[in-house]
Amino acid sequence: MPSTDHQLPSVLFNRIDSDYFKTMQIPLILGRGFLYTDNETATPVAIVNQTMANRLWPEREPIGRRFSLTGDAGPFLEVVGVARDSKYQTVTEILNLISMCPSRRTMRRCKFFKFALPFCLHR
Repeated sequence: MPSTDHQLPSVLFNRIDSDYFKTMQIPLILGRGFLYTDNETATPVAIVNQTMANRLWPEREPIGRRFSLTGDAGPFLEVVGVARDSKYQTVTEILNLISMCPSRRTMRRCKFFKFALPFCLHR
């Protein structure tokens, strides 16, 4: 059941290609990358960075956890991987909570945002 009593920090969200981590030389430290089958007919999935995993699920397994970028009603994304923290804009930036969705998901199911969004966890 979604957590309505738990207001969470903002998260930066991006749609990426399956080769993104290889191209940017960012290792996945847990779980898996995106698969061809992670498409619009499959369960919506996400890869999160270490900061997001550690902040939202401290000392707990983040793989399989679910969260929504749009509120309690969902849709919910299931965490399938955790990427090493990286700098995305400048070398001096503060580490943000970052979630990434496969680019082959449709825009109505997984949107591209350049700004921070409030979201909620699914317990």
